[in-house]
Amino acid sequence: MSFRVLQRYVELAPQDPNIYDSLGMAYQWAGRYPEAIQTFEKALSLNPQFEIALIHLGNTYVWQGRYREAMRQYQRFVQVASFAGTRARGYESIALLHLKKGEFVEAEHTVKALLKVDKQFVQPSLLLALERNDLASTERLMTILETNRALDRGNRGYERGRSWLRGYLALKSGRAPEAIETFKQTLRHRPTVWYIDAFEDCLANAYLELGRLDEAIAEYERILKLNPYYPLIHYHLGQAFVRKGQLVQARAFYQEFLEVWKEADSDMAEILAAKKFLSQAS
Repeated sequence: MSFRVLQRYVELAPQDPNIYDSLGMAYQWAGRYPEAIQTFEKALSLNPQFEIALIHLGNTYVWQGRYREAMRQYQRFVQVASFAGTRARGYESIALLHLKKGEFVEAEHTVKALLKVDKQFVQPSLLLALERNDLASTERLMTILETNRALDRGNRGYERGRSWLRGYLALKSGRAPEAIETFKQTLRHRPTVWYIDAFEDCLANAYLELGRLDEAIAEYERILKLNPYYPLIHYHLGQAFVRKGQLVQARAFYQEFLEVWKEADSDMAEILAAKKFLSQAS
């Protein structure tokens, strides 16, 4: 939905938190993160019980690399969630954020809490199984996810995320051609802006991992046109140009990355790696 339409809705229903929540997600998708945060906070000020805005607020902080603040919002959501199924969404977000940070022990502890609330939310368990290279468990959990479609509840469809998981499983199982084709299909599905990850960079990341650097760069540049501040795009472009031996371009993208993520947690692995490269290249 366009900004003009959403802003018109705000004019017509200025006390409706749901309208501000929708507008906030539009700002997030466009990379206008400060405006997204302000808009989600407006939704919460109108109705402190409008729980879902906390998840969306946390997601925006994730897209800025502000993981500590994102975690605080997800934990707030768990504390105030009205129903078990709703609370499961918070635990899932916490587990997925731990996985993004490489905190596998913490993720496993959160998964245990999640499964006590709702056993159908299996994506974090699936990703943990992949980290352990337990492909049998991963395939079993993928079957569960395909069958029960728990993530669709209240999430307006999750086919992009489900498709991403198929591609990610294929990639980690060594089935590169299948992974690439699946990721191309993933991008045809509606972006999961309401989720912790929109998976817009799935194909680019696969190309990068497979060493198909020119294709990765082209795909990352496509994403920059959609959202010039999409998470980690500049960092990955820096990686691609390093691997191509084009260090001037790599330096430029790492510098842009540090500028774009200037509010990110300073101890993030990507922040430290970019700073290390620039210090050695100077």
